[in-house]
Amino acid sequence: MAPDGERSMKKEPNYPKRKISWKQISIQVEQLSRWAKPFQFQGIAAISRGGLIPGVMLSHCLDLPMDVIVAKRYNTGRLYVGRYRPKWLRTLIVDDIVDEGFTMRKVKSMFKGEHIGLTASLFYDPSSIYVPDYLGLKVHSKEWLIFPWEEL
Repeated sequence: MAPDGERSMKKEPNYPKRKISWKQISIQVEQLSRWAKPFQFQGIAAISRGGLIPGVMLSHCLDLPMDVIVAKRYNTGRLYVGRYRPKWLRTLIVDDIVDEGFTMRKVKSMFKGEHIGLTASLFYDPSSIYVPDYLGLKVHSKEWLIFPWEEL
């Protein structure tokens, strides 16, 4: 897998490819929405770009407003996460995948004091430096996931 943020902008490594279907995404979003309901989140913060579609789907499932956190990893390896000021006291932070974990760790650090942000990922690599509050399906670090929205 590639580092978090802007995966598809970089050249794919020579890892085995695994296509993720829309059905798999729907199942993961449904499971995540069931997990999230008891927390009574007030909004969703989706990490761009990969977290945008799962974020929109969750926004509809949970009937919550959604905001976007801009994240990008440059070819140099430098991670950029745009400034973000939490809008809600209880926020669900969503991304499609946590592989290395740098993006999610940086975003989580923006939620301080009375602003609570719980993190969720549809897919995660157990070797990540950050473990989300909600863990979707486990994936192998030497596997390149191709999400359905990346095949257009």
